Amino acid sequence: MIFIYRFFYFILKIIITTLRPLLPEKLNAWVHLRNRACESLPVGPKSFWFHAASGEIEYVKSIILRLRKDYPSCRIIVTYSSPSAEKLFTNVVSAVDFFIPIPWDQPTALHALIKKISPQILIISRTDFWPEMIYQAQIKSIPIAIVSYYAALTTIKSVLYRWLLKSVRYISCVDQGQANELKILLPQVDLIHADGDTRFDQVFWRLAQPSGVKITSSSPLFVCGSTWKEDEFHLQAIYSQIRKMNFRIVLSPHEVATENIQRLAQYLETRAFTYTLLSSYMQTNHELTTDFLIVDRIGYLADIYRYAEIAFVGGSFKDKVHSVMEPLCSGLPVIVGPHFHNNPEANKYQNALAPRLIYRAQNSEDILEAFEKIKAEKQGLKEKIIAIVSENKNSTEKIVHTLINNVLKKANF
Repeated sequence: MIFIYRFFYFILKIIITTLRPLLPEKLNAWVHLRNRACESLPVGPKSFWFHAASGEIEYVKSIILRLRKDYPSCRIIVTYSSPSAEKLFTNVVSAVDFFIPIPWDQPTALHALIKKISPQILIISRTDFWPEMIYQAQIKSIPIAIVSYYAALTTIKSVLYRWLLKSVRYISCVDQGQANELKILLPQVDLIHADGDTRFDQVFWRLAQPSGVKITSSSPLFVCGSTWKEDEFHLQAIYSQIRKMNFRIVLSPHEVATENIQRLAQYLETRAFTYTLLSSYMQTNHELTTDFLIVDRIGYLADIYRYAEIAFVGGSFKDKVHSVMEPLCSGLPVIVGPHFHNNPEANKYQNALAPRLIYRAQNSEDILEAFEKIKAEKQGLKEKIIAIVSENKNSTEKIVHTLINNVLKKANF
């Protein structure tokens, strides 16, 4: 089956590289990434090799930090698939020796990469499975582990995973349901555990660090995080009502390109709302007095949740919700639109009562109703929510224990 894959991948590569001048900017950047892979990586000692597509790096950050603490002299290398991953490395830069783009998924390129990395283990985050990468690791007897696995098993995926993952040593799933599915699909894999989501450890670790931004406001904050136009359409209808309840609104769009920020600012201006850009606010650190704070910088949303009382998480009126984990770990009740089933935390807590963690909305009226219910909650809501989601801590501890004591023990680590 690997030979069939190689044939079609080779044809696809020729088509993509031939049409490169005509490709969209993002796809062109992806091709450029493939071409510069491995060029700055020296051959070195045995390494922990982590692979993530892009945002999937968040699922292994806590593991990287723990391994760096326990094995300070060991080399840690991270490969990634998407150019968008590069902006997410900041808080683990000191723990990682090299960040390397994954090359074209072909034998020669992967053989050269593996020779330079000299991995004692390959740890894949989530489900960024490249067949040649996995095959080359297998034939070189490099143990493979998968962490924070979470995927809907369609018929096609079941067939692919039965082939791709048959020799994986360890799969750590987000929940027991996923683990049970994989145990049936991959009976030959002994180590399939439901260890939980490592991002909880990473988010709680970040919350224990100094905030990257400090917000002072005499009024409570309502944060609209990672929003798209489809989300904003429903939010805009209730901006006035929220302001009448004395809440200031933090608007953090998913896209912070200049034209998108200008679009949002122009909308607020035409409705006579006042606003401040985060980039300007951070230069003064004065008290926030405008109706809106527009987040025009990447990397600050997680810190801003600390200062808020209520959150709306975007993407949920578009096609799939963004992560609700960061606001939940900050103790915020979260409002989402109808498209939230892709998110394990939203699914897990949607029916939680006393206190309610996730509020589902079909339209602007539902958002406002949820907002008013949250506002009427008694004091101590943040503390209660944090206590509930804190039960998800320590998945990193479980995973590292299995990696070291069960997976690498046989490799004489």
